[in-house]
Amino acid sequence: MLQQRVVVDSEIRADDLKRYFYFSDIFMGRSMIPIALAGVVIGILMIFAGGTGPIVGGLLILIAAVYGCSFPWRCKRFMERNGHEVGRRNRISVDKRNGIVVEELSINNIEEYSWQQIGSSGENKHMFVFNLPESACYIPKSDMDPEDADFLSRICTAKKGAKHKKV
Repeated sequence: MLQQRVVVDSEIRADDLKRYFYFSDIFMGRSMIPIALAGVVIGILMIFAGGTGPIVGGLLILIAAVYGCSFPWRCKRFMERNGHEVGRRNRISVDKRNGIVVEELSINNIEEYSWQQIGSSGENKHMFVFNLPESACYIPKSDMDPEDADFLSRICTAKKGAKHKKV
């Protein structure tokens, strides 16, 4: 019989929370990185334009640099807000047909999301991330068998198409 579901028991770890923050902030469309990069390019062009261009261009590059340097500070704030989750145990089931079921084992909370409710998904070498209606869910690949990770990658690509980002 073909595999239809992946079930992962995981515990939230501080390292995984930090990886989730950077992955979701940079790659899942929650950041202003494209605008910052455009500011750098425009800033470089303005520096060579003459007149007041070098001043304005230098300011644009400075603003982009400050934004880039803000990631560690924002990650620290994220960890302060979400540090209470470290140690929480989850059982996450991803079904090929039905979607995702997130079961928080410590408080007996179960939430179910269909594939239509999942806004987007993404993966990198460390985890899978699912943007849910009012929250997000991540599954560390270290808690999965390689076969299950490959199967989950294929499911996400089939179900979300261009909304599944692979980094």
